[in-house]
Parts: sequence; C-alpha cells; structure tokens
Amino acid sequence: MQTLLSLPQNLLTTYNAICRPSQASFFIESDPQGYHLGSGGGTAWILKQFAKAHDFKQKKILIHAGGQGRRLLSYSASGKIFTPIPVYRWKTGQKIDQTLLDIQTDFYNDVMERSNSDQNLLIASGDVLLRCKSLPAKLPQADVVILTTWIDSSVATHHGVLFAKAQTPSVPDFMLQKPSTSQIEKLLSTHLFMMDTGCWILSDKAVEVLLKKCESGTELPKEYDFYSDFGAALGLNPSKTDSDISSLSCELVNLDGGEFYHYGTSRELITSTETIQNLETDPRNIL
Repeated sequence: MQTLLSLPQNLLTTYNAICRPSQASFFIESDPQGYHLGSGGGTAWILKQFAKAHDFKQKKILIHAGGQGRRLLSYSASGKIFTPIPVYRWKTGQKIDQTLLDIQTDFYNDVMERSNSDQNLLIASGDVLLRCKSLPAKLPQADVVILTTWIDSSVATHHGVLFAKAQTPSVPDFMLQKPSTSQIEKLLSTHLFMMDTGCWILSDKAVEVLLKKCESGTELPKEYDFYSDFGAALGLNPSKTDSDISSLSCELVNLDGGEFYHYGTSRELITSTETIQNLETDPRNIL
C-alpha cells in the first residue's frame, strides 16, 4: 500500500525533516508552480508523476493536502496535514505528538484493506478526520464507492451532499455541492441525504475515466474539479450530464456511527478538538 500526498510547494523540500520515519517513503508531489489544477486535475497530475517510477496498479491512498491554509494560519507553514491532534483523554495507545496525517493514514489503510481487487485508489481530503464504530468487512463491488455520514440539513449546506431514494439508500440518485436548506427540504419526501466525507474509492476503470476528463493535449492536466464535475455526473439521475462518468457504477457506504471532523479553519480546529475530547464524559473512563 502506497500513500501519495499532494502538498504545498514549500513542503516538498522540508517534508522529510518534519515527517515520521515511517512516512518518509510516502510519495510527495505538488501542483506545478503557478497552475491551479483543481482537485480532479491535481489528482491526475500526481498519479501521472507517480506512474513514472512506480507500479501504477498497486493500491494507493491519495491525500489532497495542497491548500495554503489561509483559514488555518497557525499551521499554514507546516501544512494542515501536520496539524497536531491532542491525545484523546479517554483512549490509550496514541502518540503524544500525533498529527492529522497519523490518524488519517490509519483510517484510510483500514478502508483500503477492505477494497476489492480492482479498487486500487482511495482519494481523501487532507483537512478531515473520520471515525466510525465499524467498517464493512468488504467494500461494495462498484467503480466508485463514496463514504458518507448522516448530517443535519443546516450543516449539509457547507458540504457535498449525496441524495438517494429511500428504497435504495446505497445507490446515489444525484449529488449537489453545498445545497441550500430549502433545496434539501423540498427533497425530503422522496430522498434521503448524506454528507460526502471526501473519501472516495475508485476502480481502475473509474481512474481511466477521470484521467480522460483531465486531458488537455499537453503534459499538464486541465483544471477539473473532482467533486463538482466528476461527482455531479454520478448517480441514477445525475445533476450534470456526462456519458463516460454516468456509465460508472457507484455505491454509498454510510459509516456505522460515522463521525466527521473538519480542520479547515481556526474555529474548526477548536470545535472539532473539543467535540472529540468530550465524546466520553464518564469520569471512570477518562485517563
């Protein structure tokens, strides 16, 4: 299992000085200087660079952590991926100096161990921490598998949201980016809605389609958004028409007891940390 990190330019030269020895073997890359490729184009770029010297078919975890951290200034220099995560006061076996990257890679490796033979790429966001009670023993056999969580409609307006018919909750009908509360309420009589956690597992076929969508005729991929362009064309009744993407099978895995913590802003750094620390309030279980 190989981990690929899309990082800010400044981290490429300092990464080995601040990462753990076990993370020194991670494949690191950044978007080309002066170019904005988007999450889709950035995925295509790092995959192409990785393929030059590695077995492209091996299982890979790609974490997008290339943002400049303007909304989380305290860790913008080191990158949000190295945001320190305080030891949970109710849990043993953690590292006193653990970072968001440590916790992310443990979770995403666990997910990929449950993937099928043709599902060789996991794409995730570098400013998210996911937890759940349990994962399925095996991921569904589909070209695209999206991990989701239940969420209140007031919070859903800030994220990508998957809508599915109540009769088929694991099959997306369509996806909307940051829908309004009124949009969600109009669909409640016919649809269930789940938040996109940013963790997607792609089959080899889906990766080929994504790379095709990012082709520009040059070595550099064109700017392409993975979630609002690629994601919007998935589902039984996609919100965006694209025959190549719509031909891909897609399934939702709603995390059992799923918890989603965002570390994108200074406020979220505080609120997410506080929420995790207070998951357990029984003093007999607090160390």
